[in-house]
Amino acid sequence: MKAVLGLGNPGTFYSETRHNLGFRVLERIAGRFRKRFRKEEGRYQWVEIPGEIFLFKPLTYVNRSGFAVREIVHQHQIQLEDLLVVCDDCDLKFGRIRLRKGGSAGGHHGLESIIEQLKTESFPRVRIGIGRPQGESLEEYVLKEFNSEEKREIEEVLTRAADAVLLFMEKGVEKAMSFINHPNY
Repeated sequence: MKAVLGLGNPGTFYSETRHNLGFRVLERIAGRFRKRFRKEEGRYQWVEIPGEIFLFKPLTYVNRSGFAVREIVHQHQIQLEDLLVVCDDCDLKFGRIRLRKGGSAGGHHGLESIIEQLKTESFPRVRIGIGRPQGESLEEYVLKEFNSEEKREIEEVLTRAADAVLLFMEKGVEKAMSFINHPNY
């Protein structure tokens, strides 16, 4: 079994914010397969797509994602090499997508929570660039919707990120990294 975990905040208030890119990528993938997410005991939503791939949206807030991720990993006996986390990244230029085998949280509180709960940094992740805020705090910035220019581009970014996730699931981390991390991707 393979699992993709998208990070985001639950509820419609946050649905279009920068911090919810993980959720939006998973919704894009589920839509391609005409699948709908189901709730599991109020802790997360999930859907299975072909290839025994499960998409999970933790219903904890981003900064507490680790609690739901730990439960999902243990309950479904997911190996870390078969786990992929999808999240936003303020250290990447808007629209840039990066795949990593592991590493630090890089200041992302959702990744910090996952690392703390899983007790390892060794899990792959797709990070989607949202850029750095100009004149406002990072906390305010990630909880805001995209500006009008970004809204025009975000659909293409979500499509590329969904493609990156599916490439990882099909080809594995090494082959996917060589393609996704290319400067032209």
